[in-house]
Amino acid sequence: MTKGMYIQLAPMPRRTSWRTRSSFCPGRAKRSRFVLKEAPDASEAGYAGWRLIGYRSPHYFCFVAPQPDHVRLGFEHSKALPDPDRLLEPMGKQVRFVRLAPGGTIPLRGIQRLIRTARRTLPERRKA
Repeated sequence: MTKGMYIQLAPMPRRTSWRTRSSFCPGRAKRSRFVLKEAPDASEAGYAGWRLIGYRSPHYFCFVAPQPDHVRLGFEHSKALPDPDRLLEPMGKQVRFVRLAPGGTIPLRGIQRLIRTARRTLPERRKA
């Protein structure tokens, strides 16, 4: 786990694009590579109210949320998301997340698989 994975969120407007406010979080490039490598066309935005970084491609599919003792890599609408590596922890009715703690190993292949699958999986209400 790299120190760049943990961030200090600063006050900012409700929704700000990284492309217009990259100073929101130092070390952003290292964290962004984690998700953006698997979803290069995804847009990235900071949400101060929720204290997270969200990703869309084109629908909202995942987020990075720093906590005091870990970082959550969360997947919105992940109820139907396959998890063969059993990495996901429940969080409410539709969200599950991978807990990334300091000193722990990052299950990179499993996370890459989750990101790719979440990006391709449309939320129930959007399916045709």
